[in-house]
Amino acid sequence: MEITEKEQVTRAEAAARLRALAAALAKKGEVEYERGDLSFSIDVPDKVDCKIEIETDGDEWELEVELKWGKKPAPAKTRSPAKKRSPAKKRAPAKKGS
Repeated sequence: MEITEKEQVTRAEAAARLRALAAALAKKGEVEYERGDLSFSIDVPDKVDCKIEIETDGDEWELEVELKWGKKPAPAKTRSPAKKRSPAKKRAPAKKGS
């Protein structure tokens, strides 16, 4: 499912929408969406992938903010600790004339 909403708003209105989204994420981790007959809420986990992208094509600019997550995060990969080597033994210098 994908819902795209595109409309022209003032910079102040865009900022107000971003602040409302940020406040909802920070406060309860839930984003609510209501437009016309459509209404739903999304639970957002504590950790998300955050992508901010700026594009330009001639005289048009685009700023995208994307939050992405899966249903269940993959476990972190771990490496086994390196084996400790015993310290090298120092050898006495060879005697001359032996």
